Amino acid sequence: MAENVSRIDERERHGRPSPADLDAERGILGAMMLWVDARTHAARTLSPEDFFRPAHGHLFDAILRVHGAGGDHGQIDARSVADVLRRNGLLDMVGGSEMFIGLLADGAPPSTVPRLCAVVAEMRALRTAVSVCGEVITEAYAVPSDVGDFLDRFVARARTVEVPTVTAPNVMTLDDFSAATT
Repeated sequence: MAENVSRIDERERHGRPSPADLDAERGILGAMMLWVDARTHAARTLSPEDFFRPAHGHLFDAILRVHGAGGDHGQIDARSVADVLRRNGLLDMVGGSEMFIGLLADGAPPSTVPRLCAVVAEMRALRTAVSVCGEVITEAYAVPSDVGDFLDRFVARARTVEVPTVTAPNVMTLDDFSAATT
């Protein structure tokens, strides 16, 4: 719950919405409920912390727990995922059992999951960059006594932002397409 508050505070502090793609998050989660390939790819490339909405991170974790407990042969039923969330006191926080109807309807086709995972990972990197820059701005307005040291720390902090390495397999770039058609 504290994670929710910090993200709201972050938005208010900067006056703009934080980078996020909630449709991509829901598309991944719905696809994970329906297709084992989607679960496998998402599990390899994302973590619960990559999701903007804490509820989505909790759902991601619950789906993977059911998957690891033997739901790896096809669809995962909503009841099993809801049970994991209920046992952890999170079912109401994610929207209750009714939320699964919309989530399943929002499930993306499995072929798009790698691209959606890349988008979610990129949004997390951008949120991290916004957070780091916000801290640096606050420190700059405090007028540090040693500007050179301040700038060195700024560069070091900027380098802590991890660039996502998630790639979407079987995606042809425009350059690839041009080369293949000439």
